[in-house]
Amino acid sequence: MPTLFSKPIDDIGANDIEDLVREQYPETDIVEFKQALPSRESQDGWYSGSPKISDYARNQLLAEIVAFANAHGGHLIVGIAESDDHPRRAHSITPIPRCADLAANLKLQIRDCIDPAIPLVGVRGVHVNSSGDGVIVVRVPQSRSAPHRLMSNKECYIRHSDRCETMTMREVQDLTIQRMSGAARVDQLLTERSDLFRQWIAVSPTHNCVTTGCRITLVPTSDIYVPSLYRNAAFLPPIHTFQVQFENGGGLEALVPANAYDERPILRGTRRSDDINTPKVIQEAHCAGLIELTYRQSQEEPQFFESWILGVYCNGLLMADAFRCAAGAPELEYIFELELSTTSSTIPIASSDHHRLNRPLGTSPTTPCLFPRMSLGNFTGEINRLVEIGITDISNCCGVPFAEKVKMVSWAQR
Repeated sequence: MPTLFSKPIDDIGANDIEDLVREQYPETDIVEFKQALPSRESQDGWYSGSPKISDYARNQLLAEIVAFANAHGGHLIVGIAESDDHPRRAHSITPIPRCADLAANLKLQIRDCIDPAIPLVGVRGVHVNSSGDGVIVVRVPQSRSAPHRLMSNKECYIRHSDRCETMTMREVQDLTIQRMSGAARVDQLLTERSDLFRQWIAVSPTHNCVTTGCRITLVPTSDIYVPSLYRNAAFLPPIHTFQVQFENGGGLEALVPANAYDERPILRGTRRSDDINTPKVIQEAHCAGLIELTYRQSQEEPQFFESWILGVYCNGLLMADAFRCAAGAPELEYIFELELSTTSSTIPIASSDHHRLNRPLGTSPTTPCLFPRMSLGNFTGEINRLVEIGITDISNCCGVPFAEKVKMVSWAQR
């Protein structure tokens, strides 16, 4: 598969477009090529210098985007001529003028002209010459907010094979039920993993000690399946140490308290753990995309360490991002939650600066500290944004304000 479909959209370049033509990549249920902007006349006004595309071109392109979002997601690529055979294949590049401006224009139209708004759509103008001409790439995820419709004509569209078609009322009803079931599936999985985690924490491996632990679980919002994960580091990367730098100077280190070396297959997935040392750390990746990282520690004088919580949090995000990229679905959205649990009633959180987090965090096996669920998308700077939210949440749950802005998050393998 060409790298265009697996790399972050902001990294797509002219070489990726040329690869499509060189490989004569076909149109499918998740790929649509357009030679030019759709037009009822010989050519859309954009080609002659108009500051915006025609309503007809806009509606035709948006219909394709709606169809992808209502189906399995996909890529709309404008500026690629197709072959005459079937399935149609990428034949040649037909550059569109001012492609970066057109991409920005189209991004606004996607936001304003589709109901409800489709989250996480990526749009990029890829220059193929020095004049600024190029190709428009639109990456559309399968949407858990479907069905969507085009506001101009109130029609819903869906992708059938390599065609965009108007949905029937029955299809709209069925899709509504399907997406509601998908949301319920995510909720059920996260609830089940939380129950298993609390049971694991409640079984203290050492008498007269208090057990504490942290979990992050990430569940994809769309269907995905990878048949083999065991000993495939692309889908389950090793644990990393993170450095979080703040805009006003200073920073935090985020690390997992131990490494997980021993890998073994589990039912439809793989697991790494260290069964000898303590704290005990477990990494899991499941064929259907579920990702989880946990640790458990028993101490006579227990406490949570902020750096450990952040280490689990950051590594979980990195694991999910690695999984979706390795699976060829970098736009895949994840819902995730972070949880702290303990066999005691009140446990303090220790900060790396020994001053900021000076208040205890109240938790128990029946009422753990369960942070609000969040979404991992595929925006530029997404990891930075989520790390900033995570640090703020940890501070605020201890009654301590946190005003710093994250400048950069970097990581290195331990």
